[in-house]
Amino acid sequence: QFYLLLHQNYTQLIERNEFLTITLKQVYERD
Repeated sequence: QFYLLLHQNYTQLIERNEFLTITLKQVYERD
């Protein structure tokens, strides 16, 4: 149960990080 929760949190964290990276990249390229 704990492992599953950890995995979900980790996955969400990765997705959020990728989203931020893409957003920052778009802002940088626009500038």
